[in-house]
Amino acid sequence: MYEQLNTGDAVIHVGCGAHARRYFKEAQKNHRGRARPILDLWQSLFKIEKTALHRALSAAQRLELRREHSAPLMARLKTLLDGAIGEVTPKSGIGKAVAYLLNRWKQLTHFLQDGRIELSNNLIENRVRPFALGRKNWLFVGSEVGAKRLATAYTVLGTCLLNDSNPFNYCYDVLDKLPARDAKDIDDLLPLNWKSSNQ
Repeated sequence: MYEQLNTGDAVIHVGCGAHARRYFKEAQKNHRGRARPILDLWQSLFKIEKTALHRALSAAQRLELRREHSAPLMARLKTLLDGAIGEVTPKSGIGKAVAYLLNRWKQLTHFLQDGRIELSNNLIENRVRPFALGRKNWLFVGSEVGAKRLATAYTVLGTCLLNDSNPFNYCYDVLDKLPARDAKDIDDLLPLNWKSSNQ
């Protein structure tokens, strides 16, 4: 599904460190000796991210921190994976975990080139979980066009929530101002920009 979005330079497919780590957590039940060092590296990577958050680093500062501390850990992780791939059976838990990371290595290392990219997408997953849990309630939205419009509305309202903006106040204000604007004059009405100038 994601591959069809990954066709141009405008979209970068980013891997999730939490998902990658999860496979090794499951694999350690039967392959502790092989999985534990990799889990320790992931734990160190997440500690670096926690440090960046605690220090309220900018994207540029976080990138600098990652280049100094995370990049060597990722290089060590790659060495472990490259060594393991020829020594584990492909269908074993550890074999699947190693293959998952190696197959997604490029996507998993994008966070080393851009300080805005998160190591994990857990924040977004937690935000969309209510929609995933309720999807049977709105399975029949009427049409494909209706589903796309609903997805657009969820995106706008979700962006308001991520930016600590009240969705009702946002819609009330924007729907009042929008008729007097043209498509080239709406930047201040986008959910990302609206809060600072209107709340």
